[in-house]
Amino acid sequence: IKCNSGVMKMLQVPTPETVDLQHNFVGPKGALAVVETVKVIPSVTSLNLRGNNLDNEDIQSIVEHLTDHPNLTSIDLSDNPISVVAGQMLMKFVNANTRIVDLVLDGTLLMKTQKESIAKSLAK
Repeated sequence: IKCNSGVMKMLQVPTPETVDLQHNFVGPKGALAVVETVKVIPSVTSLNLRGNNLDNEDIQSIVEHLTDHPNLTSIDLSDNPISVVAGQMLMKFVNANTRIVDLVLDGTLLMKTQKESIAKSLAK
């Protein structure tokens, strides 16, 4: 197994605040590994998984592992083929984790009304 150089570089920082893997194509197994890693690094405030070909199962992993993250405030899931089902999971996620204030969903398959509902929940 070959290590992802982008992930390795980011994890060299003692207390990373940002995990930016946009357009890095970590893949489904890599996404799970990233989410499990972020879960145990409380200093992370921002997670960028833009353009990684994530699917609804990956979103389920994010929701399951990061709902109780103590400092995560921003997640970018743009340009991933996630659908209405993922939107439903993300709505529950932002309602359960009130620390999330920014969830970017541009270029996804979510309906406009779903994105608007999530944005309203974030604004509360």
